[in-house]
Parts: sequence; C-alpha cells; structure tokens
Amino acid sequence: MRGISSRLIIVALTFDLGITAASFTGLLPKAEKILAKVLPHLIFIPSDRGCGCGTTQGYSLLDGRYMSESSSGICYKTPQIAQEKLQSIVANALKVIERIPKYKNRFGSDGERIVLLYLNKEGKERVKILWYDGDKLITEIDAPTLEVAMGFESANAYLY
Repeated sequence: MRGISSRLIIVALTFDLGITAASFTGLLPKAEKILAKVLPHLIFIPSDRGCGCGTTQGYSLLDGRYMSESSSGICYKTPQIAQEKLQSIVANALKVIERIPKYKNRFGSDGERIVLLYLNKEGKERVKILWYDGDKLITEIDAPTLEVAMGFESANAYLY
C-alpha cells in the first residue's frame, strides 16, 4: 500500500510540475486542448459557487460542458420535507438507472443512492446521482452524462 501511495504522489507531483512548466512556456492552452480530447469528462474546473439554503459548486469541463454538486442539508426542516423533495425529483425523472437503499457516501455514512436520467429546462438529457441520508440531507451530482457523473463521484473530486 505504501508503494502505491508514494507512486501516486510522484505521479501527481510530476503532473503538477508539467502543468506549471506548460503555463510558463505558453504551452498550457495546447495541453488543455489535448486533455480535452483525451479526458474531457475527468477534468473538473471549479467555476461558480453558491450558498444559501445548502451549497452548490459548479464545474466547467474541458470540453465546455457544465456540471455541479450540491448539498441541501439545511434546506429541509423535517425528514418528511426532504423525503417529499427526493420523491418529487425521482418522480420527474425520465428513468431511474440505479437505486441502492444502503450505500456508503464518501464520508462513510449510510444512505440511499439514486442515479437517474432527467430533462433539464432546455429539454436536454442530464444525469443526477442523489444520496439521501434518511433524515434531512440530500446531496446531488448533476452532470451532462452518466460517464461524467460517475467519473466525478469515483474521483472524489468534491469541493464542499
């Protein structure tokens, strides 16, 4: 395990040094274009952030698409209100791709994980990965494709 950790650190440092060098030499725009073709769904660039009733963090992908993550734990005064909101989101989905009643989130807490396909306001298909703690917390990944949503979740790229 220790060998793997040190190798990952070396890879990350090498990548960071390469990006820094590319930015100083003017090659960064070219590098971004190459990354956009190779890994357009795995590079999440933080863009906008909103707070209020919960937190939302937006991300730009290298290919110009947008995705977001959000947490709405303080929005719902009771578990019943949170459950109603969750059921409303699921009811308005085009398709429920996956539903796992007992799923550990990135913090190790158990809750329900729901992956669904829905139409946004412009009528375009998008994907949501929802996680509900059974009380008042609903977290959400909203992405242009299932591949992007799963990549974000598995990369543990969350900022909040």
